[in-house]
Amino acid sequence: NWVSVYRQGLIDEPRTVQDYAYLSELCRKHMPGVKIADAIHGYGVDDYEAFSPHVDLWIMEMAILRQPKSQRIIAERRKQGLRTGVYILGKATPWPNRLLDRSLVDNRAQPWLMQLYGADYYIHWAANRYRGVTDPYTHSIGPTGPLSGGRTSTDKGHPPGNNWLLYPGPNGLRPSLRVIAFRDGALDYALLAMLAKKDQAAADATVRTVVRSATDHETSPAAYHQARRALLDALAK
Repeated sequence: NWVSVYRQGLIDEPRTVQDYAYLSELCRKHMPGVKIADAIHGYGVDDYEAFSPHVDLWIMEMAILRQPKSQRIIAERRKQGLRTGVYILGKATPWPNRLLDRSLVDNRAQPWLMQLYGADYYIHWAANRYRGVTDPYTHSIGPTGPLSGGRTSTDKGHPPGNNWLLYPGPNGLRPSLRVIAFRDGALDYALLAMLAKKDQAAADATVRTVVRSATDHETSPAAYHQARRALLDALAK
Protein backbone atom coordinates (compact mmCIF):
# COMPACT_ATOMS: atom_id res chain seq x y z
CA ASN A 1 0.00 0.00 0.00
CA TRP A 2 2.93 2.38 -0.58
CA VAL A 3 1.14 4.09 -3.45
CA SER A 4 -1.02 5.98 -0.96
CA VAL A 5 1.87 7.26 1.18
CA TYR A 6 4.88 7.51 -1.13
CA ARG A 7 5.83 10.82 -2.77
CA GLN A 8 8.09 11.07 -5.83
CA GLY A 9 10.45 13.99 -6.40
CA LEU A 10 11.40 14.85 -9.98
CA ILE A 11 13.69 17.90 -10.04
CA ASP A 12 14.57 20.01 -7.03
CA GLU A 13 14.02 23.69 -7.86
CA PRO A 14 13.38 23.18 -11.61
CA ARG A 15 14.19 26.12 -13.88
CA THR A 16 11.88 25.31 -16.81
CA VAL A 17 8.30 24.12 -17.07
CA GLN A 18 9.16 22.07 -20.14
CA ASP A 19 11.70 19.85 -18.36
CA TYR A 20 9.44 19.39 -15.36
CA ALA A 21 6.41 18.54 -17.48
CA TYR A 22 8.43 15.90 -19.36
CA LEU A 23 9.42 14.08 -16.16
CA SER A 24 5.95 14.47 -14.70
CA GLU A 25 4.48 12.73 -17.74
CA LEU A 26 6.92 9.84 -17.30
CA CYS A 27 5.99 9.52 -13.63
CA ARG A 28 2.25 9.57 -14.35
CA LYS A 29 2.74 6.86 -16.98
CA HIS A 30 5.05 4.48 -15.11
CA MET A 31 4.01 5.17 -11.49
CA PRO A 32 0.24 5.65 -11.72
CA GLY A 33 -1.35 6.80 -8.48
CA VAL A 34 1.93 8.02 -6.95
CA LYS A 35 1.84 11.67 -5.88
CA ILE A 36 4.56 14.03 -7.12
CA ALA A 37 6.14 16.47 -4.66
CA ASP A 38 8.85 19.06 -5.27
CA ALA A 39 10.23 22.41 -4.17
CA ILE A 40 9.39 24.61 -7.16
CA HIS A 41 10.38 28.24 -6.69
CA GLY A 42 9.61 29.48 -10.18
CA TYR A 43 12.94 31.27 -10.53
CA GLY A 44 12.98 33.15 -13.82
CA VAL A 45 9.58 31.75 -14.87
CA ASP A 46 6.95 34.47 -15.07
CA ASP A 47 4.11 32.05 -15.88
CA TYR A 48 5.05 29.70 -13.04
CA GLU A 49 1.39 28.68 -12.67
CA ALA A 50 2.16 26.39 -15.62
CA PHE A 51 3.93 24.08 -13.18
CA SER A 52 0.69 23.40 -11.33
CA PRO A 53 -0.83 20.59 -13.45
CA HIS A 54 2.40 18.61 -13.19
CA VAL A 55 2.84 18.48 -9.39
CA ASP A 56 0.51 17.19 -6.66
CA LEU A 57 2.39 18.70 -3.72
CA TRP A 58 3.93 22.00 -4.78
CA ILE A 59 6.36 23.41 -2.24
CA MET A 60 6.65 27.15 -2.91
CA GLU A 61 9.42 29.34 -1.59
CA MET A 62 8.00 32.14 0.58
CA ALA A 63 8.86 34.84 -1.98
CA ILE A 64 6.52 33.05 -4.42
CA LEU A 65 3.90 31.91 -1.88
CA ARG A 66 3.16 35.48 -0.78
CA GLN A 67 2.46 36.77 -4.31
CA PRO A 68 -1.19 37.64 -5.02
CA LYS A 69 -1.10 35.41 -8.11
CA SER A 70 0.01 32.48 -5.96
CA GLN A 71 -2.99 32.91 -3.69
CA ARG A 72 -5.25 32.41 -6.70
CA ILE A 73 -3.21 29.40 -7.81
CA ILE A 74 -3.45 27.82 -4.35
CA ALA A 75 -7.22 28.35 -4.19
CA GLU A 76 -7.66 26.71 -7.59
CA ARG A 77 -5.39 23.82 -6.61
CA ARG A 78 -7.48 23.16 -3.52
CA LYS A 79 -10.59 22.89 -5.67
CA GLN A 80 -8.72 20.23 -7.66
CA GLY A 81 -7.69 18.31 -4.55
CA LEU A 82 -4.06 19.40 -4.88
CA ARG A 83 -1.94 20.72 -2.02
CA THR A 84 0.64 23.47 -1.67
CA GLY A 85 3.37 23.92 0.91
CA VAL A 86 6.05 26.40 1.87
CA TYR A 87 9.83 26.12 1.88
CA ILE A 88 12.01 28.64 3.75
CA LEU A 89 15.41 29.13 2.15
CA GLY A 90 18.55 28.66 4.23
CA LYS A 91 19.70 32.25 4.13
CA ALA A 92 18.88 35.59 5.71
CA THR A 93 15.32 36.53 4.73
CA PRO A 94 13.04 39.47 5.52
CA TRP A 95 10.46 36.98 6.84
CA PRO A 96 10.68 34.49 9.73
CA ASN A 97 13.41 31.88 9.43
CA ARG A 98 14.95 29.08 11.51
CA LEU A 99 18.48 30.39 11.83
CA LEU A 100 20.16 30.37 15.25
CA ASP A 101 20.74 34.10 15.31
CA ARG A 102 17.07 34.87 14.73
CA SER A 103 14.42 35.19 17.42
CA LEU A 104 12.67 32.00 18.51
CA VAL A 105 9.41 33.80 17.75
CA ASP A 106 10.30 33.36 14.06
CA ASN A 107 9.69 29.64 14.48
CA ARG A 108 6.32 30.02 16.11
CA ALA A 109 5.24 32.58 13.52
CA GLN A 110 5.85 30.32 10.53
CA PRO A 111 2.77 28.08 10.97
CA TRP A 112 0.66 31.22 11.38
CA LEU A 113 2.00 32.44 8.02
CA MET A 114 1.11 29.07 6.55
CA GLN A 115 -2.47 29.64 7.69
CA LEU A 116 -2.44 33.20 6.34
CA TYR A 117 -1.25 32.18 2.88
CA GLY A 118 -3.09 28.87 2.60
CA ALA A 119 -0.11 26.50 2.80
CA ASP A 120 -0.82 22.90 3.76
CA TYR A 121 2.74 21.67 4.32
CA TYR A 122 6.09 22.92 5.60
CA ILE A 123 9.45 21.70 4.33
CA HIS A 124 12.79 22.29 6.05
CA TRP A 125 15.61 20.87 4.00
CA ALA A 126 17.88 19.50 6.74
CA ALA A 127 16.86 18.19 10.15
CA ASN A 128 20.22 16.69 11.13
CA ARG A 129 22.87 17.44 8.52
CA TYR A 130 25.81 17.71 10.87
CA ARG A 131 29.04 19.21 9.66
CA GLY A 132 31.38 16.25 9.37
CA VAL A 133 33.39 15.47 12.49
CA THR A 134 32.61 18.73 14.29
CA ASP A 135 30.39 18.82 17.37
CA PRO A 136 27.02 20.46 16.56
CA TYR A 137 26.81 21.58 20.20
CA THR A 138 29.93 23.73 19.83
CA HIS A 139 30.00 24.60 16.11
CA SER A 140 26.88 25.97 14.48
CA ILE A 141 28.72 26.23 11.14
CA GLY A 142 31.78 24.40 9.65
CA PRO A 143 34.31 23.14 9.38
CA THR A 144 32.66 20.41 7.37
CA GLY A 145 35.18 17.72 8.28
CA PRO A 146 38.23 15.94 6.90
CA LEU A 147 39.30 15.99 3.26
CA SER A 148 41.83 13.88 1.40
CA GLY A 149 45.49 14.23 2.34
CA GLY A 150 44.78 15.06 5.95
CA ARG A 151 43.32 18.47 5.10
CA THR A 152 40.24 19.89 6.81
CA SER A 153 37.53 21.86 5.08
CA THR A 154 36.74 25.24 6.59
CA ASP A 155 33.79 25.95 4.33
CA LYS A 156 31.21 27.49 6.62
CA GLY A 157 28.40 26.20 4.42
CA HIS A 158 24.94 27.54 5.27
CA PRO A 159 24.07 30.14 7.93
CA PRO A 160 24.15 29.20 11.66
CA GLY A 161 21.55 26.57 12.51
CA ASN A 162 20.36 25.97 8.98
CA ASN A 163 21.94 22.53 8.74
CA TRP A 164 20.13 20.97 11.68
CA LEU A 165 17.05 21.39 13.84
CA LEU A 166 17.67 18.28 15.94
CA TYR A 167 20.77 17.39 17.94
CA PRO A 168 22.31 13.97 18.62
CA GLY A 169 21.80 12.57 22.11
CA PRO A 170 22.61 9.35 23.97
CA ASN A 171 19.10 8.01 23.36
CA GLY A 172 18.37 9.44 19.93
CA LEU A 173 17.66 12.90 18.60
CA ARG A 174 17.00 15.90 20.83
CA PRO A 175 14.77 18.75 19.68
CA SER A 176 16.25 22.20 19.45
CA LEU A 177 14.50 25.17 21.02
CA ARG A 178 13.60 26.15 17.47
CA VAL A 179 11.71 22.88 16.96
CA ILE A 180 9.89 23.30 20.27
CA ALA A 181 8.82 26.83 19.30
CA PHE A 182 7.71 25.56 15.89
CA ARG A 183 5.70 22.81 17.60
CA ASP A 184 3.79 25.50 19.51
CA GLY A 185 3.07 27.19 16.20
CA ALA A 186 1.96 23.88 14.68
CA LEU A 187 -0.52 23.41 17.51
CA ASP A 188 -1.80 26.95 16.87
CA TYR A 189 -2.19 25.98 13.20
CA ALA A 190 -4.27 22.94 14.16
CA LEU A 191 -6.50 25.02 16.45
CA LEU A 192 -6.95 27.62 13.70
CA ALA A 193 -8.01 24.87 11.30
CA MET A 194 -10.57 23.63 13.83
CA LEU A 195 -11.95 27.14 14.28
CA ALA A 196 -12.05 27.74 10.51
CA LYS A 197 -14.39 24.76 10.10
CA LYS A 198 -16.84 26.47 12.44
CA ASP A 199 -16.20 30.14 11.69
CA GLN A 200 -13.77 31.08 8.89
CA ALA A 201 -14.12 34.79 9.54
CA ALA A 202 -13.20 34.38 13.21
CA ALA A 203 -10.17 32.26 12.27
CA ASP A 204 -9.00 34.85 9.73
CA ALA A 205 -9.40 37.65 12.26
CA THR A 206 -7.39 35.73 14.85
CA VAL A 207 -4.57 35.11 12.37
CA ARG A 208 -4.29 38.83 11.67
CA THR A 209 -3.85 39.64 15.34
CA VAL A 210 -0.33 38.20 15.09
CA VAL A 211 0.59 38.02 11.37
CA ARG A 212 -0.53 40.39 8.65
CA SER A 213 2.03 39.45 6.02
CA ALA A 214 5.36 37.66 5.71
CA THR A 215 7.15 40.86 6.73
CA ASP A 216 4.59 42.17 9.24
CA HIS A 217 4.18 39.96 12.30
CA GLU A 218 4.27 40.23 16.07
CA THR A 219 7.69 39.76 17.64
CA SER A 220 6.57 39.35 21.26
CA PRO A 221 5.93 35.79 22.51
CA ALA A 222 3.07 37.19 24.61
CA ALA A 223 1.09 38.01 21.45
CA TYR A 224 1.10 34.33 20.42
CA HIS A 225 0.18 33.14 23.91
CA GLN A 226 -2.74 35.55 23.96
CA ALA A 227 -3.83 34.42 20.51
CA ARG A 228 -3.69 30.80 21.65
CA ARG A 229 -5.95 31.64 24.58
CA ALA A 230 -8.38 33.43 22.26
CA LEU A 231 -8.43 30.34 20.02
CA LEU A 232 -9.20 28.03 22.91
CA ASP A 233 -11.93 30.35 24.20
CA ALA A 234 -13.53 30.53 20.74
CA LEU A 235 -13.45 26.75 20.35
CA ALA A 236 -14.86 26.22 23.85
CA LYS A 237 -17.91 28.25 22.85
